[in-house]
Amino acid sequence: MNGIWTQAANADLENIFAFIAEDNFDAACQIDSLLRNSARKLRQFPYWVRISWLNSAWKD
Repeated sequence: MNGIWTQAANADLENIFAFIAEDNFDAACQIDSLLRNSARKLRQFPYWVRISWLNSAWKD
């Protein structure tokens, strides 16, 4: 399974980065890295989810 970054997703990431960077450039870099690394993990492990999320989803 391959993940593909859409233009909209890239634009969202750029907007998030720009918004945070207005106040804190280092934090913006950290968030950008966190989001991109999380997406890479999902590409490698597409069924990877947090157990706490599953537990709360099953309660509803």
